[in-house]
Amino acid sequence: MEFKSKFRRYPNAFSYYFFVIFLNSSSFVFNILSITGLKTF
Repeated sequence: MEFKSKFRRYPNAFSYYFFVIFLNSSSFVFNILSITGLKTF
């Protein structure tokens, strides 16, 4: 039972960390695009 609860808990944490990394990378790419856009304009 404990192993199943841990196994059930890990995918949620993995998806959470993946979501946080995705948000950070998307904001990082958005900052780069905004900086290049300001340089071009």
